[in-house]
Amino acid sequence: MAHIAFFVIPFAGHVNPSLAVAAELVRRGHRVSYPITAELADRVAATGALPIPYETTTRSAAFTADMRGYARREAFTADDFVRVLRNTLRETVAVLPPTARAFAGDEPDLIVHDPSGWTGKLLAERWRVPTVQSMPTFAANEHWSLAAGYTAAGVADPAAVLRGLGGLIERLGLPLTVEEFLAGDPAEPALVYLPRAFQYAGETFGDSVHFVGPCLGERSFHGRWMPRHPAEPLVLVSLGTFHNRQPRFFRSCIDAMADLPWRVVIAHGGGVTAAELGPLPAAVEAHAFVPQADVLAHTTVFVNHGGMGTVMESLHAGVPMVVVPQIAEHRATADRIVQLGLGARLDRERVRAETVRQAVEFVAAHTSTSAMRDEIRRAGGAPAAADVIEKVLAQC
Repeated sequence: MAHIAFFVIPFAGHVNPSLAVAAELVRRGHRVSYPITAELADRVAATGALPIPYETTTRSAAFTADMRGYARREAFTADDFVRVLRNTLRETVAVLPPTARAFAGDEPDLIVHDPSGWTGKLLAERWRVPTVQSMPTFAANEHWSLAAGYTAAGVADPAAVLRGLGGLIERLGLPLTVEEFLAGDPAEPALVYLPRAFQYAGETFGDSVHFVGPCLGERSFHGRWMPRHPAEPLVLVSLGTFHNRQPRFFRSCIDAMADLPWRVVIAHGGGVTAAELGPLPAAVEAHAFVPQADVLAHTTVFVNHGGMGTVMESLHAGVPMVVVPQIAEHRATADRIVQLGLGARLDRERVRAETVRQAVEFVAAHTSTSAMRDEIRRAGGAPAAADVIEKVLAQC
């Protein structure tokens, strides 16, 4: 059996979709190593993979300020793009050396890597092992890309960052130019954690792009949840784990349903305090985290930020959505949801109790997710993803 390493940037929306794939590979007898930060290590260990701890720069004040800056704009700018490159380089310079040492003498046979990070791809080039991309959001090609549709102008110059990347490539002794590294290999296999029917221009992607759909495995790290009143309609509200410091948003959702016979579950990710939320009506419960699959099994409408993992979990459960996008990537997801009749988009500046209530009532009455749920079932999930990885191994 093979030794497979996962290199995924340390955010729940990127890590969670890969966990079931890691677990499936372990189940098939492979040895899986997974460099990860301390707060996510338990999730990785639960799959049977070996967590390899490292310190990240993505919790720094500078990184957080850059990320929150994106949320204030309707589209990515060229300046944002340079900030992403700078943060990616900073993270790679910090993480690559200790990670390489951790694998010394035990290099993997294949690397599954997140295209939002560079460490895995650089080490794969250094060790001359094959790679498979792990893509938690839309794929891109000449027919559709987030950069083309959701990017605004800017003035920043990436030259300094590109020189830094070039220096790192040179120190690693890789026979690559910066341009070749960033362009990648168009034939490299990619696992995309959504069904082809949800992808923009999905029919234009070739055989190397595998739309395996959401890969949902055991998520016991968030405990269990049961409804207090199973027969009543329920609204689940979440902004994920990064964009959640918004007490006014959560309070608007609470007030929206106050005079309706609905239950409300708030999952605020620790972004607000009980005092900031204010008094909760009897029909409302608030938690830092919930076992999302458990709650979705009883949910009528899911109000969320439009993170792809969140959206796919909702569609897997057959739950329509009201999406309140926070960054350009979320806006692309929200627009696709509206196009496909799977929910509604409500922009942040329009969030009030009345608008939330109207959107929830409209979606509950006029939206069906059954066809997309069937597409997700047919996509194959974690077993299909593991098949792709094993096929690459067999060709080596």
